[in-house]
Amino acid sequence: MPGKSSNYGDAGTIGTVVSNRADADDPASHLKDLDPQVLTIAHENQLYTDALSLIRRTRESATLPDVPVVVLSATTGMPDGQRERFTNLHADLAATTPRGTHVVLADTGHSIPKERPERVAEAINLAVENIRHQDTPTAPAP
Repeated sequence: MPGKSSNYGDAGTIGTVVSNRADADDPASHLKDLDPQVLTIAHENQLYTDALSLIRRTRESATLPDVPVVVLSATTGMPDGQRERFTNLHADLAATTPRGTHVVLADTGHSIPKERPERVAEAINLAVENIRHQDTPTAPAP
């Protein structure tokens, strides 16, 4: 039987998942055999895609509160064009709040907490220090 395909999000973001299984009763049945990380990424991408219009409306109608925000960006694991797009979105997000900081992590993939837990801890400490001192944040070194 021909394979089924399901598109999760923007073309190319996660791509098209193809399977040789054909189960009309459970359209997602072909996803069960995927690597758990691929499946997680597919689900994250679908959640993001589903929430995108709400995110846009919220950002247009309100500003973020004046709280410390540290946005961490990966540098590997996606084609350059997609990585650049997400890094720019992250930079824009950090810039929407007075105490926003954007940190681009060299040689780091999507799973920042797993790959660079020390950088996540530094970001948390930066936010806490910013609250304690109400100063403009200083970004940790990449």
